[in-house]
Amino acid sequence: MTIAVLGGYGGVARRLVSWLLKTTSHQIIIAGRSLNKAQDAAQAFNTEFDTSRVSAAFADAALPDSLDAVFKDCQLVLVMAPIAPHIDKVISAALKNGCDWLDILLENPVLAGLQKAEPNIKEAGRLFITQAGYHPGMPAALIRKCATYFDRLEEVHIGFVQEARFESPESTTELLHELGKGHSAVWENGQWRKAGWSDLRKFRFSERFGERSCYPLQLEEVAIAANQLGLQKAGIYAAGFNWLADYVAMPIMMLLYPIKWPPVHRFLKWLLFWCINMLYKSDALEMVAEASGQKDGQERRANLHLYHKDAYDFTAVCVMACLEQYFKQQLPSSGLHFMGLACEPALLLDAMEKMGVKQDLSIR
Repeated sequence: MTIAVLGGYGGVARRLVSWLLKTTSHQIIIAGRSLNKAQDAAQAFNTEFDTSRVSAAFADAALPDSLDAVFKDCQLVLVMAPIAPHIDKVISAALKNGCDWLDILLENPVLAGLQKAEPNIKEAGRLFITQAGYHPGMPAALIRKCATYFDRLEEVHIGFVQEARFESPESTTELLHELGKGHSAVWENGQWRKAGWSDLRKFRFSERFGERSCYPLQLEEVAIAANQLGLQKAGIYAAGFNWLADYVAMPIMMLLYPIKWPPVHRFLKWLLFWCINMLYKSDALEMVAEASGQKDGQERRANLHLYHKDAYDFTAVCVMACLEQYFKQQLPSSGLHFMGLACEPALLLDAMEKMGVKQDLSIR
């Protein structure tokens, strides 16, 4: 199999390519708008792993011919770059060349573009996995895993905290759009309810992070999983980065984000990048799923902790664990699916643990 990695020289992508080289025999094409960066990355990987399986190519999401030149020899496309403005062109190129798809993108235009193309994806018999990674990606998988500890699962609340350093202002793109749109909500009784300050929730993380107040976000995969399981309440919550990002960058971002002038968004990416990195401490990331419900006629609570020392690698590991199921043909054969709803949760978590994600489960 030949795999194209769009944006293959970014932080998450580089770690994912390393896992692919460690655990598979597939050919890999690192593609992006900077051919020099792609060539440097390919050379570094071939040297590190003493192989010739990695090659480089120019690919610009705005230029369909460049995509065709890369995808024509591939069976799988991994989308690691922010391609939202050109999502239709990238989807068309993947389908035209008979490629399956996996992305780690959260922006609404990406999901909207994929959903619009869903009939074509099904007709072509291709498998498209979207919103892979730890956030999005893991929340729905954790909800589904928690359901196995109960006869009737009633609530699941998932909190996460990270202190990762961003490699460039451009790497804050997904974060900027998620925070700027202010989609803060909790799932209650079959629908989203807009969240307020009273919905901040405290999570007790490991000693590394301690107890942190987290604010609710809104993820489509959470609503789907909660609906499927008939949950009374569910939510995904994020802790802040540091005081500089939370109290300086965030208010400025909320004020200026509605302005659609590109230089404003470039400034906001730079601001997030600078404020987060200025007080950078470590690359660690932790997720906690707090679940409650009924088991054998009695109330039960379960807490599942996931921890990794490197947030970029944590994301790559989540994707790689999903890809393991893809390579073994354990995922749906075709169609458009969220990672957290397509993967078998137990297999996903087992694979992640083998790749270095520490896990701790407590039930009471």
